[in-house]
Amino acid sequence: MKLAFFGAADFSIPTLELLINNQFDIGLVITKPDKPSGRGKKMLSPQVKALAQEHKIRLSQPQYKSEILDKIKNVGHFDAAIVVAYGLIIPQEVIDYFPLGIINIHGSLLPKWRGPSPIEAAILNGDDKTGVTIMKISEKMDAGDIYLSKELQLDNTITKPQLYKELSHLGANLLVDNLPPILEGDIEAKAQDESLATYSHMIKKEDGLIDWNKSATDISREVRAYLGWPGSRTSINYNDVIITSVTVDKSDGKPGDFFVNSSGDLGIYCGKNSLIINSLKPAGRKEISGSEFARGYLKNSQ
Repeated sequence: MKLAFFGAADFSIPTLELLINNQFDIGLVITKPDKPSGRGKKMLSPQVKALAQEHKIRLSQPQYKSEILDKIKNVGHFDAAIVVAYGLIIPQEVIDYFPLGIINIHGSLLPKWRGPSPIEAAILNGDDKTGVTIMKISEKMDAGDIYLSKELQLDNTITKPQLYKELSHLGANLLVDNLPPILEGDIEAKAQDESLATYSHMIKKEDGLIDWNKSATDISREVRAYLGWPGSRTSINYNDVIITSVTVDKSDGKPGDFFVNSSGDLGIYCGKNSLIINSLKPAGRKEISGSEFARGYLKNSQ
């Protein structure tokens, strides 16, 4: 069967690689347009583009959703499509074009955490498990019928980059192992329970600004969920920093005040308890330990 593949974010790379390595007939890869990035506004391409070009697969980067169907028709007939982290809602006319529908990998155990940031939401909520879901795309976001899902146990240390990597590979393997029976109709998709649906919100840059009135537990989850982007940002003694790793401590004090304990560790009081800062990045500098920061930036400041 001939397949089209929609993907843009790095989360989609393991699936496309595994489909290619397992000799599935990928006739077209659709990804987002190149975009300017950084201070120099250098054009940055999705990694999916490079992978498609490496394997000489036809590539399309439609600027607008209204262009997608024509781009597909220009290539030819397809039986089904795979969507992984494409980042755009696919119009119904595109869904209807594929006789066997569009199959999607979603980074949560649907119907929990529909929406654009399910991986961050699982960490922020302190969930003890998450997973991936293989579903049939519908026009309503993440509401399609479910083919399969697979759980992954969580602890209170995993970061967003770690969880992204684990789920991307978990989803890729689950899809490729089960794609033939899905396409042949041997695995039936079942409707989601709408009463159990929860939603994740789009992560914004301002979400990374730390509110020290929150509990140490909540802030520690934010540090792990926002690692990389948007980053957990604050100012310590007039020094702008991004905090990258923390440990919850039971001591209490005025929220936002910093302290250095008897071991030389840097800590900050929260609305409840405090955080020991394991590592952070001062503005324009490389990542250093909290104790290094205390020695170099906070000497004689208390």
